[in-house]
Amino acid sequence: KFNASKAVDMMKTAVQERVRRLPIAEEDVLPDLNKGFIYWHGRDRQCRPCLVIRLERLGDMVTDKERAVRLVMFTLEYALRFAMVPGRVENWVVIMDLANVMRTISPLRIGSMASTAAAIGMTLEKVYCGRMVWLKIVNMPGGLARVVNGLIPAEKKEKVSFPTDVSAELLKHMEPHQLESCYGGTAPDLAPNETYPFRFFKNPRGEAALLKEHDMESLSSAESEPEDFSMHESAKLAFHEGLLWDDSSAEARARWLEHAKVSSLTPASATALSEVVGGEEVVQPCRDIERWLELVNPAAVGSSCTKRVQELEDISQAR
Repeated sequence: KFNASKAVDMMKTAVQERVRRLPIAEEDVLPDLNKGFIYWHGRDRQCRPCLVIRLERLGDMVTDKERAVRLVMFTLEYALRFAMVPGRVENWVVIMDLANVMRTISPLRIGSMASTAAAIGMTLEKVYCGRMVWLKIVNMPGGLARVVNGLIPAEKKEKVSFPTDVSAELLKHMEPHQLESCYGGTAPDLAPNETYPFRFFKNPRGEAALLKEHDMESLSSAESEPEDFSMHESAKLAFHEGLLWDDSSAEARARWLEHAKVSSLTPASATALSEVVGGEEVVQPCRDIERWLELVNPAAVGSSCTKRVQELEDISQAR
């Protein structure tokens, strides 16, 4: 933070790594996806997707950094495209499980594992910097404490913890049905070949939040209706890329200002943009699905699926 030269170095690394390795086809990493080494499972109460890394399943990737990094990048790119909501949910949380790692990886390969872990750490830190909110390292053998601590950058240590009561710690952040039972949740533990396709579950914020927002009886009937289309089809590349609000000159501002006014903005972003625009013009935030579709895909407005969502939001507001 506030280190310009380091920021430039990280930006160069991010560009170089992405140009060098992306795009990555599913078929190229599918055998490794089915090893269950890294996968998405549920969300925390802030709707941030949870990444699970289980080192005991690293297998022969322990000596193949390139394979491991490609697998990690495919998994993270999946989240950026399908698990994030720009302006609303832009971060993830991580559980790193070191259970049985000393039994499954030969002591002679500890050096290789540390090297591979460092490469993965570099990917997380520089190519996807600013995305991780917290990292819980669980079931860590005592013999790995020094190695693991040495791999954590000093500026990231405040985000990393080593809970001894794994269940109690994770349930502070996540609903039980979002977690596998081995981490104190109620979702079934997944075998390696069951982790992909990745698993996400409804209601990550909990029953209390759901009751506050929606009529439960109406919600149940809505869930039985098939969707007209996937919302991902409406979220095109421009929606995910966003805009850089470059205010360095009038010319730079002109390149993005008009488009920003009709973007899907949070209330805070809309207020900030109104200040940039000045005068009496007030930029409106996007607060419901109907308005979001008007902005990103007007053709979908009025579909039975979105009408039902809007009805639920109206019920919530009436209360």
